[in-house]
Amino acid sequence: MKKAYKNMILALKNPATWVVFFIALIAMQAFYYYTTDYELLRGNFGFVYYMVTLLLSLGISLLFGLSAGMLWYRGKLFQKDSGAVAGGSILGMLVGGCSACSISFASAIGLGGLLSWLPFGGIELKVLAFGILAVTTYSLATNLHECRRR
Repeated sequence: MKKAYKNMILALKNPATWVVFFIALIAMQAFYYYTTDYELLRGNFGFVYYMVTLLLSLGISLLFGLSAGMLWYRGKLFQKDSGAVAGGSILGMLVGGCSACSISFASAIGLGGLLSWLPFGGIELKVLAFGILAVTTYSLATNLHECRRR
């Protein structure tokens, strides 16, 4: 845990990492804002569901921004093949966030019926996405200065 924290602080000392962090954070929050009808969510599911959705969206956006910033920092450390690694990782994080973004976005891509079968209306997907993103962010922070080739 100390190593991950130390590596995050080291990466965030770079001003460009902050720029990448904020761009990714704002992009993800804008994505959530434009694909979610929060008033409808609050009216249909209640205040607690609304707050949990809001907090999970913010948490996913923060983790996404932190991961994107650390990926950028890592790409600068290891110039070779960093573009493919960063591009694939960012795409993977975006897909993980998108699958749980909201009822409105899910219904736009045809998943509204599937989410109605879930016991908590799809919020369990957002919790799963948050957990996966937290684990991958921790793993990235722990191994920030290691470059393994397979």
